[in-house]
Amino acid sequence: MTEGPTVELARFAAELKFEDIPDEVLNKVKLHVLDTVGAAAIGSKQDWNRRLLSYAFEESPRGRSSVVNESEFLRPEWAAFLNAAYAQGFETDDYHPGALLHPTCVSLSSVMALGEELGSTGRELLAAMVVATEVQVRIGIAGNPGINFGRRFHTTSTVGPFGAAAAAGWLLHLDPVTMVSALSIAGSHAGGTVEYTQSGGSVKRLHAGLASMGGLRSAQLARLGVTGPHTLLEGKAGFFQAYSSDYDISRVTHELGRTWELLDCSIKPYFANGLIQAPLGLMHGLRTEHHLESRSVKSISVGVPRFAAMATGTIGPRPNDMTGAQFSMEYSLALGMVRGGNDYADYLGMRDLDFKDEDVNSLAERVIVYIDEEADELFPRAFLADVTVTLEDGRVLHSRGYAPGSPENALSDEAVHEKFRRSYGASTASGTASEVEAMVATLETLNSADQLMSLLRSPIRNDK
Repeated sequence: MTEGPTVELARFAAELKFEDIPDEVLNKVKLHVLDTVGAAAIGSKQDWNRRLLSYAFEESPRGRSSVVNESEFLRPEWAAFLNAAYAQGFETDDYHPGALLHPTCVSLSSVMALGEELGSTGRELLAAMVVATEVQVRIGIAGNPGINFGRRFHTTSTVGPFGAAAAAGWLLHLDPVTMVSALSIAGSHAGGTVEYTQSGGSVKRLHAGLASMGGLRSAQLARLGVTGPHTLLEGKAGFFQAYSSDYDISRVTHELGRTWELLDCSIKPYFANGLIQAPLGLMHGLRTEHHLESRSVKSISVGVPRFAAMATGTIGPRPNDMTGAQFSMEYSLALGMVRGGNDYADYLGMRDLDFKDEDVNSLAERVIVYIDEEADELFPRAFLADVTVTLEDGRVLHSRGYAPGSPENALSDEAVHEKFRRSYGASTASGTASEVEAMVATLETLNSADQLMSLLRSPIRNDK
């Protein structure tokens, strides 16, 4: 094989040992596992994901892999499909700023689904999680903003299959040569555009599930002898040529195994698109500090990177569905000011009103989105924003800063746990929130993946 980024990344994915992973990385992954479990608990209850559940139960033979808040078992591909879709199903899953993707919804669902079938230990689950996340993030960093901004692909569904394939390959003990084929086959599962950011639609909820399913399938096919090009990433007709308008392939392998890019993964405090997190944090800070009420607000001006303005400033102040609401800069800021929060209950309350609360819509029409030059220069390495609130009495309030939950403005561990408890409160699973927290904290001691998944399954079958 020609030695290049594809081969080097495959060798890393095949040969990483648990003992090679720093404690800092393991602790970071555990926090993201906990956050993603909470996200899946919320996502499993949403109408759009219940439709996916019906489809999966019709199509999958019964297996040994669990689905969050269900009591029956599916084959790994289908369980991963559902759990990943659940975890990304209410726009609260984690993200990586530079890579412009949501890694853990894909990583965790893939690892747990296959891990249950194989009887993988906690140490194996964690190592496979690190492999899956690092592979996704590195490819995403190398290809963005050219993947998402340039070619308008959704990075999670486009890059996610590589992470899922790498994790599955690690759990299946693929050698480096076979792992190359697993990653290369995953490239044939890459896809999914971001047109939903322009006019809404629930298809975005599928993307992480399709990525997880495609990655597991790729590793199993490679195990059975299906082969792929060993220059899939860097080749003249390879992944980056096809999917990115501007890329730096050196970022795929830069200090691979020494610098851990996954440490910059970010956890959202708000149930909205990642590009809206910084403006929401600034707006809520001003609202709390100055005891603002929405009726006192004349207008809100928001300075963001060009990509954020395009991705979240197109749907406008009157969205038609949940995806539109969670991807609308104007609507989300107005919702936070009127309701005092941007939690799942706030968005569900607006859904019950068909997103036609006049107080919210009226204020949303007075939100002005513009390009901030410094924020644009920093993007996508960091998510910076600028918010100015002009009041009816003539006062002007201003704040500038980074997205809460991002590397520049990280959430405390307790804030992550508190968010998990609120999210997990919607669960009908067997385990309590405290039981799940305790098990995730000691994940490396588990004898089997089923020990965790048994807490996340429902003791009684839900209606499909």
